[in-house]
Amino acid sequence: YLLFNINKKYKKSGNCRERNTPRMMLKQQGLSPKAREPAQASLPTLRTRVLRRISGRVRSTGDQPESSPQTSSVPDSIPVLRPDTDWREFRARLVNRTSTDNLAGQSEPSSQSTLESQLSQESLHWAHSIPAPEKGCLLLAHPLVFQERQKYFHQAAILILEHNEQGSYGLILNQPSVHTLGDLSLTQPLDEFKDCPLYLGGDVGGGEVHMIHPYNLPRSVEVVKGVYLGGIEAAAKMVAKKEADTKDFKWYARYAGWGPKQLERECKAGVWFTAAASAPLILSRPEGSASTLWHNVLSLMGGDYQELSINVRAQEERWKK
Repeated sequence: YLLFNINKKYKKSGNCRERNTPRMMLKQQGLSPKAREPAQASLPTLRTRVLRRISGRVRSTGDQPESSPQTSSVPDSIPVLRPDTDWREFRARLVNRTSTDNLAGQSEPSSQSTLESQLSQESLHWAHSIPAPEKGCLLLAHPLVFQERQKYFHQAAILILEHNEQGSYGLILNQPSVHTLGDLSLTQPLDEFKDCPLYLGGDVGGGEVHMIHPYNLPRSVEVVKGVYLGGIEAAAKMVAKKEADTKDFKWYARYAGWGPKQLERECKAGVWFTAAASAPLILSRPEGSASTLWHNVLSLMGGDYQELSINVRAQEERWKK
């Protein structure tokens, strides 16, 4: 039902036809070319219409400004794309900029620096839907799946560490265990992290552990901009020197894995929703139940996803009663 609504929302609308334009409407009224001249002269030029749509006010010379500016969904400006910019964040900032500009049009004008400050604060945690799985994306389990079997995937948020023609693997971000890293018998002692909570990363693998964090460390691998995997020795040295806090590092036992094309098939079947998300959101430790991160991501994705989260929360509250 959710997927149907999403597809319906983005169905291609009918083409705009010339008969709906102001000039064609004058023709349909049966006016002669000479009689149409005064009326046509009052029609806005193409340049004026474009400027009105972009800025919400008339800027062309000779046109009288309107008494009330028109609101527009097209932003006056766009954020700057720099070489180190995360393209996923850039796309999210474009969406945020449109929303902010619409709000600014309804109130007193804000300065560019004020809008940039608002966007910077809002962009710390962001998420948006993407059409297919990719490295660094999040998988969000459909709420009606994994209720009887593989319950550790129920309302799971999974970070995909690798995705290629050989298959895919990732870590369940929101499945905490009752253990800490110190409960494990590791081949390499990690006293600096012995009190760190241990999460269940999946149902594949033996006794190995995985660590994700925001630091570009030696022997670490960048999963997505701002999120790194590995570099345990360098991480231990950072903590020992008090250059980092142990809370900056999240530890997982085992992992989740898929064979070639298996994940794509499951996504097409509706088992998983796919999303791009910010590094702070991926590395966050939200308070509450294990499903809190799942709800947070869906809410940030907006639209039908946000409505799904609201409905699931409401149903869970009714079950508690």
